[in-house]
Amino acid sequence: MNFLRFVLPMALLLISNNVFSQVGSLDLGFSEDGYIRTSIGLSGSIGTCVALQPDGKILFGGPCWWPDNDFDFSIGRLLPNGNYDNTFSNDGRIQLDLGSKLDYLKQMAVRPSGKITTFGLSYILNPFSSSFALVQFNSDGTVDSTFGTDGVVKSQFTGYDNPVQMQIQEDGKIVTAGYAQVGQNDIMILARYLANGEFDTTFNHSGIVYDQILNLGTRLTDIYIQTDGKIVATGYVVVDGNFDYIMRRYHVNGQLDTTFGVAGLVRGDFANHMTTQINNLIILPNKKILVSGTNNFDYSQILSRFNEDGSLDTSFGVNGVSTISIPGFLIGLGAFTVLSDGKVLITGGIQKNDYTEHNYFVARMFENGSFDQSFGIDGLQQVSTIPDGDNAFEDGRAIAVQPDGKIILVGISDYQSFVSRHLTELHVGLLDFTAEAVAPLIYPNPIVETATLQYELSEATTITVELYDLQGKRMLTLLPETEQAEGKHELPILLPSHLASGAYVLSVSNGKGRVAVQVIKQ
Repeated sequence: MNFLRFVLPMALLLISNNVFSQVGSLDLGFSEDGYIRTSIGLSGSIGTCVALQPDGKILFGGPCWWPDNDFDFSIGRLLPNGNYDNTFSNDGRIQLDLGSKLDYLKQMAVRPSGKITTFGLSYILNPFSSSFALVQFNSDGTVDSTFGTDGVVKSQFTGYDNPVQMQIQEDGKIVTAGYAQVGQNDIMILARYLANGEFDTTFNHSGIVYDQILNLGTRLTDIYIQTDGKIVATGYVVVDGNFDYIMRRYHVNGQLDTTFGVAGLVRGDFANHMTTQINNLIILPNKKILVSGTNNFDYSQILSRFNEDGSLDTSFGVNGVSTISIPGFLIGLGAFTVLSDGKVLITGGIQKNDYTEHNYFVARMFENGSFDQSFGIDGLQQVSTIPDGDNAFEDGRAIAVQPDGKIILVGISDYQSFVSRHLTELHVGLLDFTAEAVAPLIYPNPIVETATLQYELSEATTITVELYDLQGKRMLTLLPETEQAEGKHELPILLPSHLASGAYVLSVSNGKGRVAVQVIKQ
């Protein structure tokens, strides 16, 4: 918990260690260490996806497995403090066998009703075949028997199907996507289902779109639904062993949108590399398309931005491309999301060039593709949930942002799932002076001259805002005693130019106590 508590005399100022936690560091108010490392299956599990409920509970999921390598769908639900929610499937955990040797959960979404729709792969070994798999659960963790057959829908298109992504439309319909093998080549597949799990025959007449580009091997890697209902799909085609990235856009009825790119196709490579692919995409509020990708020649990670019509947005990065690299380290990008201010959060794995210390990370970038130096160390926070410096594999696979701005990461930590929560200066503090209190928000921080203090009062009270140095000397009264109502408040902060640069403590107090946050005056 990020707070300061004052006692009299002020010379005896007590400072919590968390006050000096940098933006991006672990939130020690979450499961004590800032993370939970757990296995849902007997032998292990991987966190591949995350979903946040409106009540603040955290859902995470992925595959789990038994000693005989039988894989199942698995889901866990955590309370906001990081403990398992025992009202969910008795102990906070679900393990579901779909009747196949390998059932691998990849995506999940929470419905407005509270039901949880999940999506992944299901395959058998002899004879080999694979299919898309949808499973829906009630909010208490029981299987939703009104969906499909006993809560499960399996769809086999060619017999060699590889599901990748699922998104829920505003009308509740389920859009799934992936690729499948036909002969020697792969083709892209999109399938749309009604809310009850039946195929939606208004989507390309059958509920299914098969798409192969120029008779080349074509793999789909992600989809995203625009606000107008159109579906943008990304992936790559294979040409003589090299990859070209591709994008498609489809109308609500499943037909190809030929106004996108050139006759419905965007194709190319990043920075003239011979083999590049797009892995993930997000449609921004301004309708531009932000994508992440990989240069498969040197495995460098890339962010790129396209205009709504599919043309490269050359105002982003360098000619539309920003390469994510840190000298001495190798980076793998697992997932990303975009904040309301346009900044980009990314997660994945990071290791030294000598292949040691393979940890996970969270980083923040500006809208133009450069690292936000105020986040972590030079824009990136490296984390390990493995004790004693063990050189085990850790990787961030999913990312979400709570309403208070704190960051939730999900991934793999040496054959176990992890969920961690990270601090950010964007979260709004709820000041309850009758209990342990969290820090108010002040931004920007460091402060050049002006900033904004943002806080929320749990009840009407008289507030005083003051600035102290680290020896407890009061430097400024920014708000004299003022009666304020319950709810959210913002206070403009002006630091005089004659105030020396350095660290200070901003205190918000009433007659019952004080809460505070460290600020830096530049």
